[in-house]
Amino acid sequence: MASNDEEIIKNQRRQQVLTGELPDNFLKIESGQVFPASGQSLYYPASFGRYQEVGVLSMTVVQARLVKNYGYLTRMDPYCRVRIGLQTFETPTAYNGAKSPRWNKLIQCNLPENVREVYLEMFDECTFSVDERIAWCLIKIPDSVIMGEVLNEWFSLNGKQGEEKEGMIEIVFQYKKLPAGPMLVPSMVGPMVINPMVQPLIYPNAYGPQVIMQQPIQPVQPNFQQSSPGPQQIFESNPADLRTLKEMCPDMDVDIIKTVLQQCGGNIDKAAAQLLEMNAT
Repeated sequence: MASNDEEIIKNQRRQQVLTGELPDNFLKIESGQVFPASGQSLYYPASFGRYQEVGVLSMTVVQARLVKNYGYLTRMDPYCRVRIGLQTFETPTAYNGAKSPRWNKLIQCNLPENVREVYLEMFDECTFSVDERIAWCLIKIPDSVIMGEVLNEWFSLNGKQGEEKEGMIEIVFQYKKLPAGPMLVPSMVGPMVINPMVQPLIYPNAYGPQVIMQQPIQPVQPNFQQSSPGPQQIFESNPADLRTLKEMCPDMDVDIIKTVLQQCGGNIDKAAAQLLEMNAT
C-alpha cells in the first residue's frame, strides 16, 4: 500500500515538470516592468517623536582620605576610574599620594535621562604588576543636583577594610539641562526607492510603448536665519558673594573672582563651578 502511494506522488510531480520546447518568453522581462537599478538605496521614512531632555553632568573628583596605605615598600600612586552609563573616565595618577591623594579632575559628559548613578573605583598604579583596586563606591546622583544645585560632598568608600570603612572621597556635582532636538522613531511604512538619476517610466498603450522621463527631485535646503546677539549686560558683583567665593578659593585673586562672577551674570553657583575648574588646572 505504501509503495502505491509513493508511485502516485511521483507521477503527480512528473506532471508538474515542464517538458518539451520552452516558450519564447522564458526568462525574459516583460516590457513595463520596472526594477530598482543597482546603486539605488532603500529609504525608510521616519516620523518625529517627542522631545527628549539631555543634560550635561560636571563632576570634579577633588581628593580622598584613605585609612591605609597598601604600598609594600613605597607610597601608593592612586588614580580613579569613573563609569557613568556606558562612558568611562580616568583621573590622572596622584604619584606618592598614599592616603591623601589629590586630583582636582573635572569630568563632563552627557547624562542620559535614565542614568542616575556613578560608579567610582580607585586603583594603585603599579609598575611591574597589574594595578590593584583599593577602593570603590556607587554614588546616586541626588535630585537636587538634577534641579540645578551645585553639590560638594564627601562619599564613603568600600574596600578591604569593609563596607564604607576604606575612607572618603570629595566630589563636586553640577548638572545643566540642554533641550535636545526631536527623537526620530522609525515608522512602519514600506521602503521608498531613492534614485538621484533620471528614471524612465514605460506606459504601454495601443500605439506602442510611451516613455516618460521622470526628473530627479531636488532636495530642499533649510533656510536658517542667524540672529544677531544682543548687547551684553554687565552685572554688579555682590560683596557677600565675593567673600563666599574667596573663602572657597583663597589662593585666587579677587579681581579674577569678580570677573568670573560678572561673566556668569551674578550666578554664584556657576561662578563657583568655573573657579573650581580653574583652580584644578
